[in-house]
Amino acid sequence: MREPLLFDPRGRSKVLPRSCQGRIIKAVGIDLVEIAKIEGFIERYDREILALVFASEELDASRLAPKAEEYLALCFASKEAIGKALATGLAEINWFDIAAKLDSSGRLSVNLLGSARQKANELGLQQWEMSWVSWQHHLLVRAIAYQ
Repeated sequence: MREPLLFDPRGRSKVLPRSCQGRIIKAVGIDLVEIAKIEGFIERYDREILALVFASEELDASRLAPKAEEYLALCFASKEAIGKALATGLAEINWFDIAAKLDSSGRLSVNLLGSARQKANELGLQQWEMSWVSWQHHLLVRAIAYQ
């Protein structure tokens, strides 16, 4: 039997992680963000204001990233994609309750806290598969939630 494949927006397919195989997809969210928009936020606002949107670990990690605006744009698009998958947008949850993280290999993951974790639990969303692609000064993030 062949392994299930997961679409990769960079044009390649990859094997669905074993932890997600056999699980039911419950929700999907997608978001596209212009990096310049986030760059403008960084230029206009101090850390205290940015902390209303970004988790502290996201802000800390962005300082170590080669391009802080790209890292925070990825975090922003992740929050939007998760909010859509939770069927709330971000109206019922705190922005900073979704913390995105990019590891050294470019793998995107999210940690849900507080109101975001509560909403995911209510919907039976137990595991997230995140993917992203960057092109022409934009970032696209896709979030798939499994039961």
